[in-house]
Amino acid sequence: MENQKISSSFSRERFSFLPIKRLKFIKTRKKAPVSDFNNETDFQTIKRVLPLLLIGHILLLAATPVLLSLMHYKSSIIEITCHWDCHWYAAIAKGGYITPLIEQRDPGQDTWAFFPLFPLAVRFLSKITHLDIETSALWLNACLLPLLILATMLYAKAKNILYSAPLFCLFFLIFPLGIWYRIQYSECLYGLLLMMTLYFMQKGSIQLASIPAFLLTACRPTGMIISAVIAFFHFISAFTEPDYSGSTFHSDKKKKISFYHCLCTSQKIKALIESSSFFIISASGLAFYMIYLHQITGDAMAFSHVQIGWHRYFANPIHHLIHDIHAHHHGFALDVFALAGVALIIWGFFKGQWLESLLLTATAILSLSTGINSIHRIIFANPLAIILCWQMITPLSRPIRNTLFSIMLLSDVILTIVWLHGSAFLA
Repeated sequence: MENQKISSSFSRERFSFLPIKRLKFIKTRKKAPVSDFNNETDFQTIKRVLPLLLIGHILLLAATPVLLSLMHYKSSIIEITCHWDCHWYAAIAKGGYITPLIEQRDPGQDTWAFFPLFPLAVRFLSKITHLDIETSALWLNACLLPLLILATMLYAKAKNILYSAPLFCLFFLIFPLGIWYRIQYSECLYGLLLMMTLYFMQKGSIQLASIPAFLLTACRPTGMIISAVIAFFHFISAFTEPDYSGSTFHSDKKKKISFYHCLCTSQKIKALIESSSFFIISASGLAFYMIYLHQITGDAMAFSHVQIGWHRYFANPIHHLIHDIHAHHHGFALDVFALAGVALIIWGFFKGQWLESLLLTATAILSLSTGINSIHRIIFANPLAIILCWQMITPLSRPIRNTLFSIMLLSDVILTIVWLHGSAFLA
């Protein structure tokens, strides 16, 4: 049964006019096997994979206490999993943001660099469950992770790049650098909001997409840039949508259509209005946080100025990358992850995944502009990077893929142990 083509504003076919499609030296891999589950409704797909997803998720959560017992840790799982940024988020959830002192600098002022949505969600859950903050943060991510995997799966399904929903869920669960989805970090909430935004945009529901996008900009500094890229991508898609007057600035009769003619059509004006309204609504999340910071500190950009206090100055991201590779200021492993992230993004462009690659590029540039710190988490703990990695393994044979899955599971266990030891490498 042939797969039905899903009309979307982010489809790959609409960028067939780009010259990259005509490069002779780029060899396309054998296409991944395709299943007819794409003819299912989204609800049917969720219903089919949900039991397996929950079982796998529970088993992985149960593995952490087992590892603690094997390593003879005396601390509780809550204490042993809360490191680095977890303490900052916990401080915000417990006492809010600190008003600046005049004569003495309070360390709590550094919390301005951390956006409010995740600590607010943790505090809300703590209030209704009467659990402590650290425990609430752990349970929040434990509940959000299945939702994140389902949202990512449905987005991949809508993009026609998902040939096995159960395998994709397993791949996501054991993805080694997905450890930050299970600990008290904001990656899980951020990823869920990102994938909800992309899924609703993929389905053509701009109004629904604006809601998670609004929350996205209140969750992480990259949310604003991500929303801008999505809005821009939606606008330019109007010039390549087959339903419009020309799919690639040319009609079906190969008669050239001027850029001015395309711009003046009602569809293009509608796309401009939709993109602008989407961006304005999404930017409001960041705007509210900036207004709040202005009220308590007098500095709406305090979240950025704190980074300067941490000696993370804005500079050319390429300079940061090259300088760190030569100097090894943050270790060889981070350099490898940074280069691997760049290679993954370039591969995504070659495969025609323009939106995913553009979003990862924007994320990487914003992160590298202040240094190479945490680049492995910022790139590879992003569901879009997991989607690209999924596309890389789908053409592989079953024996190779099974071997790769085993290596991933082992790596996940090793990184979990490293995190429990409090290694600064994973901060």
